[in-house]
Amino acid sequence: MAYSFVNSYYTKHTREAELIELPDIPLHDLSGNNFNIEQLEGLKILVFMDPDCIYCKNQIKEFKELRKRLSYLTIVGISEQPLEKLKDYINTEPFFNEPKNFMTHDYTSKMADHFWIGTTPHLLIYDENNQLIKQNKGFINADKLIAILEKVQ
Repeated sequence: MAYSFVNSYYTKHTREAELIELPDIPLHDLSGNNFNIEQLEGLKILVFMDPDCIYCKNQIKEFKELRKRLSYLTIVGISEQPLEKLKDYINTEPFFNEPKNFMTHDYTSKMADHFWIGTTPHLLIYDENNQLIKQNKGFINADKLIAILEKVQ
C-alpha cells in the first residue's frame, strides 16, 4: 500500500514537471510541414481537441471572444484525428485559418502522450519563455482565460 502511494505521488509530480517547459516535439501542419511549437513567440495556448467534441466546439466560440480582446496570443489546435477530417473541419470552422490561429496534426500522438491527454478540450497555456502558466482539463470560458493571461502581461 505504501509503495502504491509513493509511486502515485512520484508519477504525478513527474508528469507535472514534464509540463512545466514546452517540449521540443515536432508537429505537422495540415500541409505536412514540420514545425516546433517552442519556436512560436509570445503567449500561446495549446488546445488538444476533437472536431466532433461538443465541448471543443464551445471552446472555439470562447476563443473567438478571446481573440477579439487579446489579439497578440497564438492559439494552436492539436488533434489526433485523420488529416482529411481536420482539413474538412478547418474549411467549416474558419477560426483556424486566421493569423496566429492554426491547427496541427499529432498523427503519432507524441504530444498527446507527452502531456497525458485524457479528455478534450485540454488547454495548456505557455508564456513567451515557453514556461507553463496554466493547465485546464475541459471547457473554460473567455473571461477566465483573459483573467489568467492578464496576470502574466
